[in-house]
Parts: sequence; structure tokens; C-alpha cells
Amino acid sequence: PCLHHVPLCPRLCLHRQVLESSEATLTGYLISILDSVLGSSEHCPSPMKQFFRILYRRVRERFPDNANLPYTAVSSFIFLRFFAAALLSPKLFGLRRDHPNVRVLRTLTLVAKTLQSIGNLVENLGQSKEAYMAPVHPVILNHIPILRQFIDRLVEMDGKLARQSTVSNRSAFDENVTLLSGYVSKRSAESITVIVGPTTFKKRFFWLSHKSLSYANSEREPVKKQIDVKTICGVERMDENAFRRKNMLQVIQRLQDGELATTYISTKDVNDQTEWLSAIRKVCVCNRRMLRLYHPGAYRSGKWTCCRHNRKLVPGCSVAHSTVIGDWRDPLDPDMELQTVFSQLYVGRDSIQEKCKSMLMDGASKMMRRLQVVLDRLEKEHELDSKEQG
Repeated sequence: PCLHHVPLCPRLCLHRQVLESSEATLTGYLISILDSVLGSSEHCPSPMKQFFRILYRRVRERFPDNANLPYTAVSSFIFLRFFAAALLSPKLFGLRRDHPNVRVLRTLTLVAKTLQSIGNLVENLGQSKEAYMAPVHPVILNHIPILRQFIDRLVEMDGKLARQSTVSNRSAFDENVTLLSGYVSKRSAESITVIVGPTTFKKRFFWLSHKSLSYANSEREPVKKQIDVKTICGVERMDENAFRRKNMLQVIQRLQDGELATTYISTKDVNDQTEWLSAIRKVCVCNRRMLRLYHPGAYRSGKWTCCRHNRKLVPGCSVAHSTVIGDWRDPLDPDMELQTVFSQLYVGRDSIQEKCKSMLMDGASKMMRRLQVVLDRLEKEHELDSKEQG
């Protein structure tokens, strides 16, 4: 709709009749926009709904005595980052071809200010220094209950979504797709002895997925052990003098009884070490209770090789990776990222094809056929490459 300049402040317009007309116009704008916004819950993208659902639940768990705060957390975020922002910058959000003039922008500012007050669940607008906003106070009061219902619809979930959200934070992915695999040498903390030799590390074939870090004696043998990704609380580099080996890392997991168990991994070079560190850290990025401190050494001969402390359960002597924000910028491995994309598409191609058929769209069908050709070609290249290496 075409917006007009709406002078509400008596300092800008002294004619009472004009002010009353402006109040009615602004109220009409507000009601029209609010009816559109608060009736749009079914059009909200699923990933955003999941985010709002998590935000609502976390705030409710953190402040159980404040029933209003979960609503405010979600609504103030939506209105501040989306609706009010779109009104103040309509060109940026694709609502206009050009920027509004100063007079229209003043009207948009009044509308955005009122919308944000509703989003913040503020019920005393008009009682501040901007008393001229008092005429829109009834609009705020009437729409706050409707806003609560809007938030309820955004954060509610049916049984299927509830099961998906409790299973994994990465429900959009196939958890069993292999993200990284290869031979490395390993040993557990329980097997540490005073003498460290070549035979104390065993060569094993490791697989990493969103679900687990697994290993076996060889690529074709059954899995010997699986480490649940959700139990991992630390993935750190090791000092060279811990085992007189370079390019080592440790995977620390928190067991059900609260104790920590460590698996030491020795890689062939620094690139291999970085690749495993980065990949494991990425799948653990949503884990809770990550370690803040860790030991870069090993506990041997009754003391830690790093800090020389003689108590095995003493807190770590170095700051863990999860607490150093700058250190989270792990270098991306393009080959691994492309392999992940290919694996996800290849595993889910049947469901993608069915989805395209149900959409009954020529563009989607053509896209799926092209994607199918590319996937088949890549799969053949992989088979040829495997035969050549074999």
C-alpha cells in the first residue's frame, strides 16, 4: 500500500483535525501490518521455527519463574531483526525499488517503533516522554495476546518434529554418512605404561560421521568400538614429548558416570592431524559441557608430562579449544567438504526425486535429472579410482 506522511507530534502540526486524521491513518497502517504479520506463522521456514523453538525452550529452562520472558526473547528478536528492520530499510528487503523520502520514512519509523513495542510486549507506550504516541496504545494492548498466540504457533511442534529435534541437532543430515575415514594409530589412556614404544600404538581404520567416531582393525573388518559424538567433550592437540611422537591429538569423552576417557590418535603428518582435528570438532560443535581446560601431555610414571603434577585428576593446565573463540576458525578442506555434499546427495537422492515428483514442477524435474546425471558420473569416477588404487 501507498504510505503517506503521518504527523503525530504536536510540535510538527498544530491543527487538531490533522492530528486526529493522522492517528486514524497510523492505526489503520498498524492493524493492517499486524494482521498480516501475526497471521503468517504457517509461512515461517522450518529452520527458523526450529531456531525459535530452541530459543524459547532455553530461556524457559534458564528462567523458570518468568513465564513472560520466553515470549519476549522470541518476539523481540523477530520484530527487531526482521519486521521493524524491513520497515526502516524497505529497499534493502526488496519492498521498494528506491529509498523512501524523509516524510514517509518518519511514518515508517512510527510504525516500526510501535511494532517493536508490541514485539517487546511493552504495555506502557505513551507514558514515556513521547506522549503523542498514546493514541496507538489500545492497538498494542489488543494485539499483545494475539502475539503470544503467534509465538505459540511458531514454537509448537507436532509429534514428528518433536522426535526429530530430540534425536539430533543435525536432523536435516543423514547421521551415518561418512565424513572422514582413514588409517591412523591409536591407544587409550588406560593402556599407558612407563615404556612407550612403537608397539604401544595400534594401527586402526577410523570412520567419522555425525553420529559416531568408530574404528576397526582394518577397513573391511567389523567395528571394534564406537565413540558417541554426543559424549565428546574435548578434541585437542598433544605435546610432542607426551609420547615422543609428532602430530598427535586426543579425543576426550565424558562417560555416563561423569568420568573422562581419552583416546590418543597419532597421525602421519601435520595435514592429517589438522584434518582430523577440524572434522571431529565440527561434529561436536553443538555438544554441551565441553572442557574449558585440558592436559596437552599424558599421565605417565605418576605425573603429567605437561605440568608435572602428580595427581591424575587435577584440572587441565592449558585452555581448551572450545574456549578460544579465535581458534574456532579451522581451515576448511575443500575435498572433504565436497565429499560430504556428494555423500548427502547420493544417500538422499531417492527422497529428493520423490519430492520433485510431488511438487509437479517442470523446473524441479529438470534439475533432478541433471543432478542424477552428475551423481552417476561421480560415482563411476569413484569406482574407477578405487580400482586403480586397489
